[in-house]
Amino acid sequence: MLCLAKTHLNQELWKDNPTGICIEYDTNLFRDNLIKFSDNKKYDLIGNPVCYVDKLIKYPIRLTSSSWLSNLIFVKKSDPFAREGEYRILCTDENYNPVRQIISRHDRIENVVNMLLYDKFTTTSPLRPAFDRSFINKVYYKNTVEDERTLLEELKKYDIPWEKL
Repeated sequence: MLCLAKTHLNQELWKDNPTGICIEYDTNLFRDNLIKFSDNKKYDLIGNPVCYVDKLIKYPIRLTSSSWLSNLIFVKKSDPFAREGEYRILCTDENYNPVRQIISRHDRIENVVNMLLYDKFTTTSPLRPAFDRSFINKVYYKNTVEDERTLLEELKKYDIPWEKL
């Protein structure tokens, strides 16, 4: 899952990651499904803005097509996250695509309820996606970044624009 912010001018983003960086991507990278993985499998991207709610409920907000995933992936409690303006993108493959594999409405509800309310998550090793660096528009960082010298060396090496905030 990719978690993205609408803008780099987001205090919630920097509050939790003061020593990190913010990468601004060309949205065509996601729109045109140009993310590739080393295993050469076909991946689909399912993306939505996060919906912030006061209370997580037992049943999904929407149950049609891929939107039934909303409670599972695209919903967060408003407090304290509502100011994040977060977007999420789920990468699925032919071995696991929840939209195609969980057909029954009842099973979809149970899946979401168990994972959301009872923390029955399974973890896997993260996949490292690859894409053409030309889809990086700019990298933003603050003076609290962990290693500015190394960061700037890498950005210069790949001719990636940057801005210190």
